[in-house]
Amino acid sequence: MKSSGPQRHTIVEEVVYIIKGSVAVVTEDHQVVLEQGSIIYFDPNDKEKHYIINHTQKNAETLTFSIASEFDRVIYDNSSVAIQRPESKFNNDLKEIPVDANKWELFLEDLKNQLKTETHPEKLLSLHEHIGMAFQILFKLSEAEYFLMKAVSTSYTYSKQSRLIQNLVRLAHVYQWKKEFQKAHLLFDQAKALLNKSDFYESLKGSFHQHLGKLYFEQGFYGLSLTEFELALKIRQRIQVSNDQVSSTVLAINETKKRLKLNADSSIIIRRAEILDAEAIHLAHMKSINEICSKDHSPDEIRVWGGRSYNPDFRIPAIQEQFYLVVECENEIEGFCQLKINTSDQGFKTAHLYGLYITPKMLNKRVGFKLLNLALEFSKSENVKEVTLKSSITALEFYKKNGFAGSGEMSGLVRNGVKITGYPMKLLLEKPKINYAPEKLETERLVLRKINESDAQSIFAYCSDPAVAIHTTWEPHKNLDDSLKLVEYAKNNYQRGLCEPLAITLKSNPEILIGTVGWFWNSEKYKSIEIAYALSPKHWGKGIVVEACRSLIDYAINNFEIHRITARCRPENAPSSRVMEKLGMKFEGIQKKLMFVKGQYIDLSTIVF
Repeated sequence: MKSSGPQRHTIVEEVVYIIKGSVAVVTEDHQVVLEQGSIIYFDPNDKEKHYIINHTQKNAETLTFSIASEFDRVIYDNSSVAIQRPESKFNNDLKEIPVDANKWELFLEDLKNQLKTETHPEKLLSLHEHIGMAFQILFKLSEAEYFLMKAVSTSYTYSKQSRLIQNLVRLAHVYQWKKEFQKAHLLFDQAKALLNKSDFYESLKGSFHQHLGKLYFEQGFYGLSLTEFELALKIRQRIQVSNDQVSSTVLAINETKKRLKLNADSSIIIRRAEILDAEAIHLAHMKSINEICSKDHSPDEIRVWGGRSYNPDFRIPAIQEQFYLVVECENEIEGFCQLKINTSDQGFKTAHLYGLYITPKMLNKRVGFKLLNLALEFSKSENVKEVTLKSSITALEFYKKNGFAGSGEMSGLVRNGVKITGYPMKLLLEKPKINYAPEKLETERLVLRKINESDAQSIFAYCSDPAVAIHTTWEPHKNLDDSLKLVEYAKNNYQRGLCEPLAITLKSNPEILIGTVGWFWNSEKYKSIEIAYALSPKHWGKGIVVEACRSLIDYAINNFEIHRITARCRPENAPSSRVMEKLGMKFEGIQKKLMFVKGQYIDLSTIVF
């Protein structure tokens, strides 16, 4: 093999090191020369120490060294050459596909011919890997599975576990593309356990999180995939990997944000935690207790609860073994979330939320809500049936608003003789037996669809109008946050299978919301539902609400067992009463002082179908 490094180096042994995906050789002055030109100092007195020297740093006296304790070592003979693959690219589904399928077929055929005569164990392993990956890129998944299983089997006897980790992840991707997600996750769990045992080089860790993110992406767990991609990007930028690797991660992040309908740029990042975050997580934890929880808990509680010293033996194993997220803003950790999955002897999975804390800087930015929803998304991805936690006094209302209910008497952990008050709570994650929310309904002029974050501005445009809110039970929206709360309310209802509210849009412009309509159960047991609606004044008097409600009522009657449909409005709201009459509903009566709204008890007319 010929080195592409500086010519003054003389190769003293035919050894190939795979370092950050680059081919390298050891030289007489104990350096390892990469093809890209980076240099690794190889200590002749201690073969376990290798120091990465960034090739962009020219002054030898200012070089920064960092230990890289894991290298894949492959011995070849003088005639060996590195395998060059044809070009590939990533599509919008983040799948690696061939640029030219014919070239890949020829490449694959050449590898298979080499395999017929090869006997060297290391070369056989390399051929099995490349053949398996080539079949995968050509989407011949059964063949890919066969060869990558051989590679995994051989890797178990290989001297460096990093090779095994890589092949476990490669095989996991085959199962991912075959939609056999349970098998894929089991392989990722094996790879993660191996990563946690040793201090592998960071490029492998970055690759692991990148590929785990792709698995979540394929499953539709886009929030989880984004947390993995964000950590992969942080690691890859820190160790200055090649531009194509950084670009692939940026592509994955941007594509995921499109699916989530998020802005491409954000100063607040939520990502998976890494060991390097441990002490910063502790500082954010203590800051949250001392500056937020102190308003609800006693000084003695805050002193012992928020005055703890950093203990790496407590933080680091949790980061490695549990679901652990951090909130990062301007390169500072401003919050975290820690959740652990528990499995009973009968296979029943539960999760316990050990911590969800943010600093004052993150208040009123919906960060806590996002952390909690990611924890719940992870729980669902693991088929968890129930999530438990012990809430502080400060967070009690937050958890109640997000569906948690008390599960016992107030209690608390005793530290240094002081009891830290907490409320045991739980949330059942069992999916509803029936999903009542349609993905989309179409009429002659309208499209009724689910609401998303991009609708917030349109919601605010009419919900801030006093003319709309004058007859409603809610106050006019004062800012965009009020409208985002309606979006969150809708999304939570969709997750529970409820049909309230849906966006009303014109078929000519379905991206723009002009109102909402929905139905909810008055009594699911007795099959009684109630419809509700609101519309932008720009579209009043056009029969739009009647058309939307008729479509929704037809959907309910035709798909579910419905005995009674009601609607209610204030007696003085004549236009709303006329809508109900046009739907064929009949006035039933007025319920006196039924609700306390905007500082007074109000009457409501009840109209039935």
